[in-house]
Amino acid sequence: MSARRRFPQWDDPYLVLYHGTLRKHADAILANGIDPARGSPHTDFGRGFYTTTNHAQADEWADSRASEQGEHSAVLMLTVDRLALARLRHLAFLRPANDYWSLVENCRNDAPYAVEQGYDVVYGPVAKRWWGDEDYAAFPDFDQISFHGDAAKSFLNNKIYCEVEVVP
Repeated sequence: MSARRRFPQWDDPYLVLYHGTLRKHADAILANGIDPARGSPHTDFGRGFYTTTNHAQADEWADSRASEQGEHSAVLMLTVDRLALARLRHLAFLRPANDYWSLVENCRNDAPYAVEQGYDVVYGPVAKRWWGDEDYAAFPDFDQISFHGDAAKSFLNNKIYCEVEVVP
């Protein structure tokens, strides 16, 4: 009796990530490359370049930012070599537990822990509420993969390991 295969044979495929932004920022990234140091401070994992595996999440983020600022939105798709990505220093949170909330609270209060400790990539849920006594919540079904520092910058701008394009 053989098991019925629902998915293709695993062959260590490329990882596809999305970055929702304003069109003018997407154009600048395509022209000049990605610089995690240009990211916004006071974010879940500190200043960095944030991506997600969820295209709809990136699209929603881009549309929200564009509507706030009266601009046009864009979503970048990054096709990433998993083996090359594995060479970077990682920190991962599978769910929002105490250590996750501690990092989010510190980073959102301008303590750039991820960068200071040398993590190039941080994976985890997306905080919806992170302040107050026991008033913590994460967005269900949202994820984030943030890139920090020079090693991440080199990786993201190396066309052998990371292809970047605008998607509809």
